[in-house]
Amino acid sequence: VHAEHLIGGSISYQCLGNGSVPGTKNYRIRLTLTRDCSQFTPFDNNIDLGLFQQNGSGYSFYRKIQVALTSETSIPLDQKSCSFLLYSVCVKEALYQIDVTDVPVIARNYMFSYQRCCRNMTISNITDPGRTGSTLVMELTAEAQNICNQSAFSDIIPPLVVCANQPLDLNLNSADQDGDVLVYEFCAPLTGGGPEGLGGNAGNPNGCNGIKPDPAQCIPTLREVTYANNTYNALNPFPSETPI
Repeated sequence: VHAEHLIGGSISYQCLGNGSVPGTKNYRIRLTLTRDCSQFTPFDNNIDLGLFQQNGSGYSFYRKIQVALTSETSIPLDQKSCSFLLYSVCVKEALYQIDVTDVPVIARNYMFSYQRCCRNMTISNITDPGRTGSTLVMELTAEAQNICNQSAFSDIIPPLVVCANQPLDLNLNSADQDGDVLVYEFCAPLTGGGPEGLGGNAGNPNGCNGIKPDPAQCIPTLREVTYANNTYNALNPFPSETPI
């Protein structure tokens, strides 16, 4: 199994109303992943999404949800920038969508999470990206369960190429069906899994240090990636004379 290809992703949810069992709700989960398609690693046909319940200061496993690949699309380069010179740049996005039914309404938070290794080898601002995995998380609060709240959603893809000595304008706008106030901030990416089982390497690929951690056995640690040196951090992901 190979996996050196991940670029990013996101999770969002939509509350569909009451479940068939009293005291439950149904949700539509939407998970997107982007990958470097210049590599030969395809998207997984099926992924395991973990649903965890808050337990004190941490979380405990509640349910594993297998989600089939819904669609896959190519992301075009911005022809108005220098990116038209980079014919080898190739990025695809996968959508995994599923309806999760009869989730009990509880007085604690839930967390939806997906873990996968590994990242694109060309990443230079974190250490050992080819052996560093990724964790995507979405929190469903107790209040959101009670009022059948929707999460914020965005289908905007950031630019694939940043051109030197040209202005960078990032549109990260999201929408919220409930009209909630949205607050934006930079944060460090989270690690997840590891290189075991990668390309025939020894170890369990579904273990907590494997390329496809089993959510039933591996509660996300929510550890941040290690940046390559003192130059980079969550607020300064790449060097620039003008702060982001």
